[in-house]
Formats: sequence, C-alpha cells, structure tokens
Amino acid sequence: MAPTKSIANGFRKALSFSGRDSRAAYWWFVGFITLTLLGTAAMVDSLTPGTQTAAPKLWLLGIVVSIVLYLSSTFRRLHDTGRSGLQAFEPLLVFAIYGAVFAVTAMGLLNSEDTDAAGWLIGILALNAILSLAFLITMARLVFRLTRPSEPGPNKYGPNPNEVSS
Repeated sequence: MAPTKSIANGFRKALSFSGRDSRAAYWWFVGFITLTLLGTAAMVDSLTPGTQTAAPKLWLLGIVVSIVLYLSSTFRRLHDTGRSGLQAFEPLLVFAIYGAVFAVTAMGLLNSEDTDAAGWLIGILALNAILSLAFLITMARLVFRLTRPSEPGPNKYGPNPNEVSS
C-alpha cells in the first residue's frame, strides 16, 4: 500500500480496534504519527515565552491522541498476524507494575526508620534493573510480533488486507 494511502487509511480507522492492517500500512502510519508527535514537541518547545501557557495542554493532547492512534493500529496489526490485540498491553502492564513497585518501595524508604540507606538503594537499583529488563523484553516481543507477515487468507479478525482491494 502506498504511504499516503496507508496514512489516510490509518486515520480513517483511528478508533477501530477491529480488523486487520498490513505490515506496510502499519509502519507507514506509525512512522507518520511519530514524526507528527516529534514535530509537535519541536513546535511546543519553540513557542515564545509569552505563549507557553497553552504548551503543556497542546503537548498532552498530542500524547493522548497519539496513544489512541498507536493502540488502534497496533491492535489491527496484531490481528493481521492472528494474535489478540490485547498483546499490545503487555509492555504497558509491565510498565505499570514497574511504577507501582517503585512507588511502594520509595514510600517504604521514606517512611522507614531503618538507617541502612545503602541496603535500600541496592534493593531499589536491583529491582529497577529487573523491571527495566522485563519491560525491554516485552517491548522486543511486541515489535517482533508486529514485524511478522500477515496470516494468509481470512482469519477470525477479517480478510487479509494484502488480498483485499481498498
């Protein structure tokens, strides 16, 4: 699929978490969204000091819209490989666990009367290393799944996008 057609198709299906997207369509769309988000970041950063009150809101809006677009297109791409779109949440789940464990550990450290700060620091660093590795592994697994070829013929998520004319 041509890049412009892939990008237009991605926006047309922006809120659709069902169906299938080919590899090319997915990567063109994700690349466009990533470049747009980077452009938004550059624009927000270059605003003059007097107009920066809207900058955080503009940036937050860009992030929220990007997350929805990434998730919907990732669901459709995973569907194309015969996998559940919910697999897109694996890295997010690990990241949420990471944040929760870090917060609980930090609160324990702050509320502790234990004077063994070095022990706490080593524990936090070890936990950080383990959870960071888990996050990287789940991200690598997701990227690997997104690069797999389409499942031939129709599957339970719909017809093969490479065999259907749009």
